[in-house]
Amino acid sequence: MRTTRFWSRGTAELSGILEQIADQKSLPARFCFFIDGLDEYDGHEAEIIHCLQKLVVSQNIKLCVSSRPWTALVRAFDKSDRKLRVEDLTIDDMIKCPEYARRERIVQEP
Repeated sequence: MRTTRFWSRGTAELSGILEQIADQKSLPARFCFFIDGLDEYDGHEAEIIHCLQKLVVSQNIKLCVSSRPWTALVRAFDKSDRKLRVEDLTIDDMIKCPEYARRERIVQEP
């Protein structure tokens, strides 16, 4: 279930500000934005994707975003070589977990 978040309340204004920053050829500072929960955005997916695509081309802006694998985001950004999928890094641990639990006789209560 998607809920109303900051992104949806001020999308146009926030997007406009971020695009103004991205459009600057010379900035006195560099920016790094950490954005969590993109999959919780409840507006039009094209809006958030356009905003992020506009930001990633700026030399003065770095983004670190997180999301569950939302289809629209996967389509828009999956070809990027600058991505980190946590499940790719933890797969060995996930596989070992049941073996560890059996070996250590760890039983989960229902």
